[in-house]
Formats: sequence, structure tokens, C-alpha cells
Amino acid sequence: MKRLSTDTGARGEEIRTTEYDGITATWFARDGVIRVVGVRDTDGAETLFDGAPSLGECFDRMPRRLWDRVRFQHRDERLSEGARSPN
Repeated sequence: MKRLSTDTGARGEEIRTTEYDGITATWFARDGVIRVVGVRDTDGAETLFDGAPSLGECFDRMPRRLWDRVRFQHRDERLSEGARSPN
């Protein structure tokens, strides 16, 4: 499990990566809100976002299909965690 220091906005949350068409988003979730640390393009160029903005704030900062994949991955992980939790 990769951890980032607090200067990226993560406070020990598990860092996730999501890829679409060779472009990778690095993100974490805190209190149900997806926070995007950065995006790496196919040529390896990486854009880091100050303060880890919410996924909604990154709508125009990343390809739409990658944005959707991050959202769906987070949703699917939350659903699978809920399935493992006893009622």
C-alpha cells in the first residue's frame, strides 16, 4: 500500500491509482470525498494538484473517461466494503 505524506493532502489514507488509455490518476478518499493528487500522461509527464482537489473540481483537468473510471472505482470499492461489513 502506497502512502503519501501530508503535504499532498493525504493523512495516511490509502492512495489509489486508476488508469485509462495510458493516463493514470492518483487519488485517495477522505470522508467519502475523492481527492485527486495528480495525473500522469502517456509520455510520463505528471501534473500534481495543490491541496488534492475533489474529483468534481478536476472535471476539466483530466480526460472525462478517466474521471468516470475514478468515480466508478471508488463506488465499487465502497460497495464491496459494505458487502463485507456485518449488519
